[in-house]
Amino acid sequence: MENKVTYFPQLDGLRFFAFLAVFIHHAPVIKVIPGWKEFSDIGWVGVDLFLCLSAFLFVYLLEMEYQRTGGIKILMFYIRRALRIWPAYFLTVALIILISYWEKGADGFSLIRVLGLTTFTDNILSSLRIYNPLNDFSGHLWTISYEEQVYLFIPIFLSFVFPRNSRFRVFVILTLLAIGTIVRALFIHFSIPHPAIWELPVTHFESVLLGLMVGLGLYDQTLKKFPGWMSAFMGMAMLGSIALLPYIKVISWHLMIIYPLVGLGTSLLVYSVVRFKDQTWIRWIGAKPLAYLGKISYGLYLYHLPTLVLVGNLVQRVMPDTKQGVKSALIFVLALAITLIASIISFEVFEKPFLVLKKRFSIILSRPV
Repeated sequence: MENKVTYFPQLDGLRFFAFLAVFIHHAPVIKVIPGWKEFSDIGWVGVDLFLCLSAFLFVYLLEMEYQRTGGIKILMFYIRRALRIWPAYFLTVALIILISYWEKGADGFSLIRVLGLTTFTDNILSSLRIYNPLNDFSGHLWTISYEEQVYLFIPIFLSFVFPRNSRFRVFVILTLLAIGTIVRALFIHFSIPHPAIWELPVTHFESVLLGLMVGLGLYDQTLKKFPGWMSAFMGMAMLGSIALLPYIKVISWHLMIIYPLVGLGTSLLVYSVVRFKDQTWIRWIGAKPLAYLGKISYGLYLYHLPTLVLVGNLVQRVMPDTKQGVKSALIFVLALAITLIASIISFEVFEKPFLVLKKRFSIILSRPV
């Protein structure tokens, strides 16, 4: 196995901004800052940016593996994913259960939702609107169930498309996009309530599939003719434009526009960062401080919501008569600082040994630990 490391620090920088968007979305709105509420309302697109980034990297690295070995070692892929995702995730789930029980007593525990979290089916239970008393602390963890379900599919899908040419690859992905679009249209037609469309891979899929397209090089033929800043600008414009549309919890036909816009927007950003990574206008996003924050972004994502809730509860108790704007700003700053500290400790002390072990199952070496 070659020792060369394939690593895009710019993607880690982008990953941190994905987290920051989600954090702002979940944090109390600081109304005195112009545009804050509008950005907060669409901060959920950070989830899609995470999904798109992961899809791109899996394709990029697995295709290198395929070119080197003539196949994909699917079991080793699953082991690598488990070593990256499971340790910090199950630690978070255990802490959430303890905190929820401490805060709410027996009313804070639901066996079926705990089973959902531990079997990576919580997004399915959530889509069925099964009550979740842990939701204050674990409402964001449906994304981990979603990702684990997608991870089961990706290496099998790629082992099927890698031997084929680009035309066949485009056909397969467009077919999957069409099938998913039909399923989502049926959900809308029958008024299936939120969050079903939002949390299921069969109805919320564009960012993953278009991330796969970027990784397969299927954007290059069209976009290489344009300057890099243009694709980045188009991506930002598409993501920003959803602020003009109804919120995703409103089940109506506008969702047939929102999800494609977000998928295209996130994939254009990923494409721009990778394709033009050495150009001055984008190189800054790979600077060491931002890249490090991207490295710890998994912990940032896992720990941010419980931290926001606990800090929010503490501030409300200690400063009940303080103006809401001051409390919101204080909660934001304290929760962000505590989340950063907790994530650094988690990464350096708890996650790193598993990441070192993960490399034993790697054909292509990626991000340095």
